[in-house]
Amino acid sequence: MTDTITLSINEFRAILRKAFEGLYGHDHDFNQLARLVIWLECRQLSGVKLFLEAEADHGAKWDLILNDLETGEYEIEANGLSLLCFGDLACDLAIGRAKYTGFSVVHISGAMHSEVIAASVARCARNGLAAIAWWPDENTKVANMASQRLDQSAPMVCRVDLPQSYEGSIERVTLVCATKMSVLEEHYADWFSYKDENYIAADALTSTFTRSLDRGLILSIKDYKRLCYCADRVLVESTEASRRGAGA
Repeated sequence: MTDTITLSINEFRAILRKAFEGLYGHDHDFNQLARLVIWLECRQLSGVKLFLEAEADHGAKWDLILNDLETGEYEIEANGLSLLCFGDLACDLAIGRAKYTGFSVVHISGAMHSEVIAASVARCARNGLAAIAWWPDENTKVANMASQRLDQSAPMVCRVDLPQSYEGSIERVTLVCATKMSVLEEHYADWFSYKDENYIAADALTSTFTRSLDRGLILSIKDYKRLCYCADRVLVESTEASRRGAGA
């Protein structure tokens, strides 16, 4: 018996939407989250794995703290919440300010799944902005970085040596976007001087996405069953109200 299953993008989206209904209060939220997980999974960036980890901790409180700093930057304290759950919100803050001023910075502290910020870089580019983001790595001597110019179809993702200004450590996620890539390269030259032979090029992410569209997504049976369980839990939730409604 095979231990994997292949789903079309439409089948995958339908399951995700139902799985997310139990976590969100209205249609826009779980549609946004479904799109985000699909974006990650289609590019082999572990969208399903991250969602299942976040779902297992779905009792975590939405206790985000937003500070608008005097420097003109935003700072979000996540208090342990997965970035998967609020990444689009943080990205929209960055996009809104950059559209108005030409440049914006959002710092995020205390979030699970920092790597989700790579999808925010792509979201900025879809909104006409060049973007760069960096986040911690298990190896404290380096950091992860994603960047995208307006002429690229997807972000470039790599690991970089920490700039000296960080004094040997990085503890938060940072997203920066601007109307021109030259502005980012000028302000953050150290982040663009990467030396990573194993970086993921923009073309590689694009081709991975295209293959996923053509061939479908391959999930483990274990993950597929967990997604279906989340969806079924929403469809047949056993409450007094649902039992009364079932006979209507």
